Amino acid sequence: MQREDFFNGAVTYEQYVFIHDAILEACLCGDTTIPASQLRSVYYDMNRLDPQTNSSPIKEEFRTLNMVTPTLRVEDCSIALLPRNHEKNRCMDVLPPDRCLPFLITIDGESSNYINAALMDSYKQPSAFIVTQHPLPNTVKDFWRLVLDYHCTSIVMLNDVDPAQINSTTYQAIRLVYLQDADETKELIGRLSSSITSLIDYAKS
Repeated sequence: MQREDFFNGAVTYEQYVFIHDAILEACLCGDTTIPASQLRSVYYDMNRLDPQTNSSPIKEEFRTLNMVTPTLRVEDCSIALLPRNHEKNRCMDVLPPDRCLPFLITIDGESSNYINAALMDSYKQPSAFIVTQHPLPNTVKDFWRLVLDYHCTSIVMLNDVDPAQINSTTYQAIRLVYLQDADETKELIGRLSSSITSLIDYAKS
């Protein structure tokens, strides 16, 4: 791309910013693609600690990723910071930006449509994934509203769980790793809470 092309309108400002960010990320991060068949072995190797630095390749990659990730400003998370939503956030320093919020649609005696979650793009589709915090005791119902409203079929749990909480309702709800269809979802969730079952009945009506 020549300099005069930019000034002649060959690319917009937004396209220029994207090109700059893409080149910067490529220079700093390199090629981090891992074939699916090698994921297990590569992930194991990346978690090995270097005794001299007390670090690992995956920690270094995470630090680099943070370097090329824009920092959110307070005004970017204005909805999460509303006083009525404070109790729905596990940590006040991990908040979703307003532009990525998946607002809850299903109403079941709950007036709030906020959940600490963010819509994430895939390589091929915008808003293909939803990232959310592990539910708090007071947001388990919101979690299932999110699953129902956005027709989620797969749930991947990434955080560690205190062994003392394994039998709690919150943890049992998130142990469901694959939801086949609405009927199976209703059957499984119905074992956990009658209030959640009524929520599904409402959503299907």
